[in-house]
Amino acid sequence: MLLSHAHSEDDRAGRGPTLANALLDGLVDLWLRRDVEGLRRPRLTTAAGSPLHLHGEGISACPLCGGPRRVYRISRPAGERGHFCTHCWQLDLVDADGRQCGHATRRLEKFVRELPPAARLSSLAAAGPSDG
Repeated sequence: MLLSHAHSEDDRAGRGPTLANALLDGLVDLWLRRDVEGLRRPRLTTAAGSPLHLHGEGISACPLCGGPRRVYRISRPAGERGHFCTHCWQLDLVDADGRQCGHATRRLEKFVRELPPAARLSSLAAAGPSDG
């Protein structure tokens, strides 16, 4: 079966966030398993079952935390690159022209996992207008 790689701009805009989430899930899983070799040359599968091979291309700086992000070239005709920050568990997907086309984050999960065992979460509720 031949696949067409000709897509409209709207199609690409919808795939970016989905791809970013799939990549982030796979990379976080490798990070949690401490699979250093897997992080060097990840082989992931998207929810649709498509295999993705990522090729490490170096390090960039995370715009959120300033930490190092692993840069991956994704083996797809579109030529996207993923920037994965291991410090704040965030991934930016950039197209071949350098424009951001997807973003995914699991910062809250990372924060919760790093809490000490005895820590308790509490929530703050915004107060509504007073009745008085």
